[in-house]
Amino acid sequence: MKPQMVKKLLMSQIKTIADNAKSFCIDSERNFSRKRKLSMEKVITGIIGMG
Repeated sequence: MKPQMVKKLLMSQIKTIADNAKSFCIDSERNFSRKRKLSMEKVITGIIGMG
């Protein structure tokens, strides 16, 4: 697989997770429920980028 294809697939999966944030949070009523400066998508992307 080409690197661009892997990145596109990874970003689409991160977006899918961010769209269903309540399924992946401990406290789904409060975590990522408000509009914030850093969305769940950006947080996940940042963590992956650090590692």
